[in-house]
Amino acid sequence: MNARERVLAALNHEEVDFPPVSAYVENNTLYDYFAPGEDDLLRAAAIVHRALRVDITYQVGRPPRVEEAGPHGNTGAHISGQTVWYEKPYKTIADLEVWQPTEPNPGPAVQAAVERYAAVKAALEPETVVMRQGGAFLLYYQTGLELFAYALEDRPSLLEAMIENRYAHVKAYIAGLCAHRPGPAFQICEDLGYKNGLLFSPDFLRRVYLPRLKELADIIHGCGMKVIQHTDGNVTEILDELVDAGIDGLNPLEGMDLAAVKQRYGKHLLLIGNVDTRVLSFGTPEDVRQAVAANIRAGRGQGGHWLDTSAGEFMPDVPLHNALAYFDAAKTPG
Repeated sequence: MNARERVLAALNHEEVDFPPVSAYVENNTLYDYFAPGEDDLLRAAAIVHRALRVDITYQVGRPPRVEEAGPHGNTGAHISGQTVWYEKPYKTIADLEVWQPTEPNPGPAVQAAVERYAAVKAALEPETVVMRQGGAFLLYYQTGLELFAYALEDRPSLLEAMIENRYAHVKAYIAGLCAHRPGPAFQICEDLGYKNGLLFSPDFLRRVYLPRLKELADIIHGCGMKVIQHTDGNVTEILDELVDAGIDGLNPLEGMDLAAVKQRYGKHLLLIGNVDTRVLSFGTPEDVRQAVAANIRAGRGQGGHWLDTSAGEFMPDVPLHNALAYFDAAKTPG
């Protein structure tokens, strides 16, 4: 099977020769190994994805190095050499209280995303299928969890008004982008949990998140695409409700039992994940091979499984020997 056949077969719960490898390769070591000296990201990404035999990705990029921090364009940015993080725009309740709603204007962002998708697709396909993602309207990315929790208790109406306005922007963007059908599936990104459970109460998610997720799923389905929910953490407590809201896939099942989820949801859910990133970063190559083999066994049968890590991306700190073992084991019969 070629990459597209493999990806679509698994997406539609048909048998495959190997589980498709889904990877956002955010790892400079792999770029340096396979594409040394190649400064053009798309050319380098094409080399890396073909060498690793990645079947599908939602993004190409590499972490900025510390020496590249200067032109990053955000005085609140901090660069470690493996990741970038930013100062939150809202730091206090007082910051929230001066907020004003804004009208969605998705046109420029949609146009830029369509052009970017076309460029990445031209570089990577047919060897690697490209899809797109979007979402993140719960606002805690802009506040941090501590301020979000205080606001939810002290200023709930204000916080939910801000979430609704943010959601209006996200919905308009996703509707505009998915009208161009950028891939066989679209990934909605909203981290709802940590390894041992939910970040938010189920009641809050039922009231604020799940109805809006259903609206987005209906939009995406109407464009002829499948819906994948990306959320870090263990969301077992609301997984039935995520499925009822219309998701077709879940990524990356962090802290969840892949075999148990597979047994429960069968042909109703594409499972993407969940090779433990700790094994990838700190284990031996043999540990990595065993983890990949166990993941493939747990997801086997009736398609419905893409191999990925428990982070939903191939992290910057994975050493070369473990990275090579991971991608080799992914295509090793067993």
